[in-house]
Amino acid sequence: DSSTGVISGTPTVTASSASYVITDTNSGGSDTGTISMSVNAPAQSGLSYATENMTLEKGTAMTPNLPSVSGGTVTSWEINPTLPSGLTWGTSDGKISGTPTVLQTTATTYTIWANNSGGEASANVNITINDAIPVMSYSTTEITETKNVAISPSIAPTTSGGTITSWEISPSPGSAFTFNAV
Repeated sequence: DSSTGVISGTPTVTASSASYVITDTNSGGSDTGTISMSVNAPAQSGLSYATENMTLEKGTAMTPNLPSVSGGTVTSWEINPTLPSGLTWGTSDGKISGTPTVLQTTATTYTIWANNSGGEASANVNITINDAIPVMSYSTTEITETKNVAISPSIAPTTSGGTITSWEISPSPGSAFTFNAV
């Protein structure tokens, strides 16, 4: 206000810090003062992800997990710690996507920040990466053998998918057969 020197109003754009010289004058002379002023963007709020607890499968492409944030425009995104191998971090949009290539069988928490000049908003997501479900099959489902004659050749399954860590048979064949967990 040129009659009172009061600075007021509502900023409509963001602005970097700048110095302004203000001069007051009367019949006896003038005096000057300097102020520094910047206008920050509104801070973000309410950062969240569509899926906060992500359970993924090694080798299988995930559905991208997109953030939702309200408030000011996000100018940068951060995540800590770094995502597991095969997953990608959207530095321009905060999106988590990709195909995991490693196991992470214990949930790990990742903190994500949406930033701008007005501040930041943060959210956590938990990621677990399990192995692919193993798939097995036998070349035959009907086996007829002779008592006291060894099965020859052995009947082995064909497997695919994730790494198999154990085998079991049910019901137990008792002493009639030997079931070897290979």
